[in-house]
Amino acid sequence: MKELIKGLKVLFLTLFAYLFQACAMQYFAIGGVTASLPFVTLAVFVVSLGKKYAFCASCIIGICTECMLANVPALYLIAYPVITMLCAQLFADLTERQRERRLSDHQGKTIFSRLRQKEMPALMRIPLCALLMDLIWHTVMCVYMYLIGVELDFSHFSRLFRAVVYTGVLTLVLMLPLRAFLGMYRRPKRKKKTDDDDDLPLLRRPSFADEEEEDNYAQDDRQEMQANNASDEVQNETFDLYPEEGEW
Repeated sequence: MKELIKGLKVLFLTLFAYLFQACAMQYFAIGGVTASLPFVTLAVFVVSLGKKYAFCASCIIGICTECMLANVPALYLIAYPVITMLCAQLFADLTERQRERRLSDHQGKTIFSRLRQKEMPALMRIPLCALLMDLIWHTVMCVYMYLIGVELDFSHFSRLFRAVVYTGVLTLVLMLPLRAFLGMYRRPKRKKKTDDDDDLPLLRRPSFADEEEEDNYAQDDRQEMQANNASDEVQNETFDLYPEEGEW
């Protein structure tokens, strides 16, 4: 049930991010540039939920954008999942095997192994992930514009820088509410009894009725022992176990 609720929340945030970006984000433009709300949402998914949810959400956003707002065939459909998974390799939570491998390879020669020697906090990785996603996207768009014959100048790079910074600031504003909506700050309920206590039999204090019943059992045992002793005496009197020599 928890996984179903989490999946519905992810689907709602994914569709909301796409629809708000396509319909209303233009009204929040600053200096002629807008932030990328889908990349903000995907960055939260990458760090908070993992690669599986982030990949599914990026595919949904890529499909919706390809169907509704595509200027270049298959660009959005490929770009969103690829960019998301590339950034997920850098900023997603590590598995236990990856942590052990990192500890054993702490003297790596590559820059990547040195940077990833210690895992950064989640609140630092989310803005960095969103910034890198938006930077890669705008770089791809600049390369495409150059390939189709558009001359790039300082204004293009200035817009790229302002858009990336705007996305980073929006990430700082929205990452805590998004994580709270996904249930990342809920404390687990404490169990009243541990599992070990559940396996043990229940113990209770002996009541007055139990004590009276034990006394009755003890009294019956005494009476039975007395009756057995009396019968043994009668039997000994009837049969002489040690007869005289002349009686044989």
